[in-house]
Amino acid sequence: MEDGDSKAILELFIDPQNSKVICASAQKEFIDFIFSLLKLPLGTVIKLFSPQSKIGSLGKLYQSVKNLDQVNFVTNRAKSSLLSPNVFISDLATPLLLGTAAIKEPTYYLCNSCKSKITTVRNILCPICKLEMTEKVDFVVPSASHSSGSTSTEDGGESTKGFVREGYYFTITDDLVVTPPCGMSIRKIFENYGIVDGIELKKVFVGIKEGLAILEASLESSTVLTDVFCSAPTKKRKRIMISQ
Repeated sequence: MEDGDSKAILELFIDPQNSKVICASAQKEFIDFIFSLLKLPLGTVIKLFSPQSKIGSLGKLYQSVKNLDQVNFVTNRAKSSLLSPNVFISDLATPLLLGTAAIKEPTYYLCNSCKSKITTVRNILCPICKLEMTEKVDFVVPSASHSSGSTSTEDGGESTKGFVREGYYFTITDDLVVTPPCGMSIRKIFENYGIVDGIELKKVFVGIKEGLAILEASLESSTVLTDVFCSAPTKKRKRIMISQ
């Protein structure tokens, strides 16, 4: 999922009698996406939705900031930082919702003289030597392994992009509880709901439209997957039997 047009695959296990998603199965791409939602600033989340979206008083708070005159803010950047907070590439595993054009990496500038201070605003004065800070420097984003204190050799050379490891299927419940590959089996989840057979399987592709729907539903519902994928008559389902 390297760009805004990419899609993640999600396999839904549906109770057809109640038109309800019991759980889903997905690999790294989808799991990285839903985990990335936790790193989105509220201002960015609200901006993604239309004014008609049901996001409670936060939407009104956002609109009130938008309506305030610039003279009420301490700096010119204060208002824009609330309405359009930067979301850096290093903060997201996938730009599924924002698209690569909306994701900004800051440019850093170093003091040319003492080289002890750094800023994201070119030409401001260094607080120590009072000279303009104009020397551009690059920021190196640490990998997930370094952030956790491990090394690349400990990971066996595996890519550390995103949040979870590749090659595994994770289970996601309707209320977005994610369990590891060796956690509660899908069969056990079915048994908890009193379902022993007749489950229908539906494969869906999650892109920008579906991603926004998941984000919005997660703010107001505990049946996220059902709300997003079972609100209309389901298609291309395959009935499966649970092995004994």
